Amino acid sequence: LSRFDEARATLEEAARAAADAHDDRRAAQIGELLVYVVGSGQRHPQEALAMQPLVDTLLRRAGDPTDLRVSYMADVAGLMMDAGDLEGARSRLEEALAIAERDLGPESGKVADLLGNLCSLATLQGRWKEASDLQQRNLAIAEAIYGHDHPHIASVLHDGAQILVRQSRYADAAPLAERALDIRVRMLGDDHPSVDATLQTLANIAVGRGDREIARAQLVSLLARAERSGDASRLGHALESLGQVEYDLGRHEEGIAHLAASIAAFARAGGTETLDYAMAEYNRADGLAGRHRCDLARPLFEHVLAVLDRAGVAASMRAYPLRSLAACMLSEGRGREAEVATRTLLEACAAAACDPLIVAVARFTLGQAQWLLGQRAAATATMRATRAELSVLAEAGPQRAQLEAWMRAHRLGTR
Repeated sequence: LSRFDEARATLEEAARAAADAHDDRRAAQIGELLVYVVGSGQRHPQEALAMQPLVDTLLRRAGDPTDLRVSYMADVAGLMMDAGDLEGARSRLEEALAIAERDLGPESGKVADLLGNLCSLATLQGRWKEASDLQQRNLAIAEAIYGHDHPHIASVLHDGAQILVRQSRYADAAPLAERALDIRVRMLGDDHPSVDATLQTLANIAVGRGDREIARAQLVSLLARAERSGDASRLGHALESLGQVEYDLGRHEEGIAHLAASIAAFARAGGTETLDYAMAEYNRADGLAGRHRCDLARPLFEHVLAVLDRAGVAASMRAYPLRSLAACMLSEGRGREAEVATRTLLEACAAAACDPLIVAVARFTLGQAQWLLGQRAAATATMRATRAELSVLAEAGPQRAQLEAWMRAHRLGTR
């Protein structure tokens, strides 16, 4: 139910009870769950990583059971992914998978879970064929264990749909998302949060197909569901999604108003230092910047970056607001500051797993800054490199139409 604060408090109480009862296996299980809840749920990765020595001790005391050990390894891999260490995460997950296949069997539920983790990682790295193969194997094992109408099957299907959305394969994604929705409504009830997540994915598919008015109608319905739930976090996500689509439709005032309301909802849900709050603030700032209101957007971008810095998130997550801040500086004639901000972004992304598209767009911004500063030869070289980079992405990646439109809009096909 994504109620991670309550989950943590309950688990901490359970840990005390397990210690009093000298139940080593239960204590180890609770420790593993706490790493997940604190790191991935509450988004406190550093605090979760600091728990590793304790959890290792608990696992050894419990006899190092394979099911808990591989789950714990997957939790740590997830924290490594959040920190941008994708190859380290891959190594950890592949080791966990080998242990699970050896000790629990190649068709076990833990193997299926680890295949799902590796699938998510392959998606982040743009390894689409590998992600698809992992997802299909995961689904086959899960259906053999749970049948065809289990909530776990819906989760696997939904993950598969999201992978296809990332590849812009919207026609293939829609049937998976629709089947996941059908299972979740029947098995979990219409008001379950996972139903909202699936409806959100279907709206994303409609946006990808260019059916933004259909997507808007779906998101209006999703907003009504969130309002009935009374959950401020669900409300924030629904408002944020609706605001983004309205902005894309040219309904700027409505879009910015809904984005502002999403920020207020996230503040009620968890305060102004959460990642949800920061990303909603980023989307609102981006909308303001798109309307040439960098005077209002710039302080919002700066606050977003401060929150992300304090949270210790990966460079790949900071890349978007940092590039947008640099673009604002550029529009205000602050070429030197834009150049410094963009170089900072590119240096950070050189050591992390940033989206290749944001790297190319950041390089374009650097070229603009160089031109503004009178560095004509450097700007020309940077723009040529940018165009070559985007051309490769357009040929090899799933976002060809989007990239080609972006290149035309910025005249990257001209002298």
